Amino acid sequence: MPFEKYSLIQTMLINTQGIVIKTIKYGETSVITHLFTRLGGLKSFIVNGVRSKRSTMPFGLFQPGTLLECTMYHHDQKKLLRLKEARIAQAWQKIPFDIKRSSVALFICELLEKTIRDADGHETLYDDTIAYLHYIDTTQQSLANLPLHYLIDLSHHLGFGPQGEYTEHNLFFDLQEGYFMSSPHSLHYIDKETSPYLSQLLVQNYSQQGLFTMSREVRRVIFDHLLKYYSLHIENFPALHSPEVFRSVMEL
Repeated sequence: MPFEKYSLIQTMLINTQGIVIKTIKYGETSVITHLFTRLGGLKSFIVNGVRSKRSTMPFGLFQPGTLLECTMYHHDQKKLLRLKEARIAQAWQKIPFDIKRSSVALFICELLEKTIRDADGHETLYDDTIAYLHYIDTTQQSLANLPLHYLIDLSHHLGFGPQGEYTEHNLFFDLQEGYFMSSPHSLHYIDKETSPYLSQLLVQNYSQQGLFTMSREVRRVIFDHLLKYYSLHIENFPALHSPEVFRSVMEL
């Protein structure tokens, strides 16, 4: 499948591909949408008239997780840009119609919104996120462990991924230090009963996640610890809204 390409059409017009991260209504018929692009990071756009019947860019295009091909008016000095046109770059077959798949995609989008805070390119992260969405859309395996994998993978992209592994000598994962240790150095750590599960997740590819079983309670504990891990390593990391939806739908 094609990934994002930037090509100069004419002055200020640029072709780009991006993942819809968040869309909010603006005025009577317009929206403000946030796209995660491969070369430009997070971009915010105002799109006029999408909630009117005659719109050439219907509101349905701007749902979180949608992969769009867009033509944008680019301006280095503006934070809120405008879209000239947009269309679906790849139509997901199951995500929009399956509440479990859509909830995982929503969680990924909200996590990106709260962690990517610059306009620099994140090419590898973009490509990996597209691969995750494709997997969510096509797999027949359980998705219960997938958010754990994405939390771990994203932390590596952001520079604070968990290090080391669980051994008979390193029984605890210290959330503040980011390492497996013989004894925790901080007040925030994963206990020796749960740390082996995190260690196993670190060496697994997300496509193998459905083959790795853990209890609902262990999954919930790791999930909550990983969110705490983010709050310790990202300054002013805000609370997420989608985890509560995710927990109820996925029965973590």
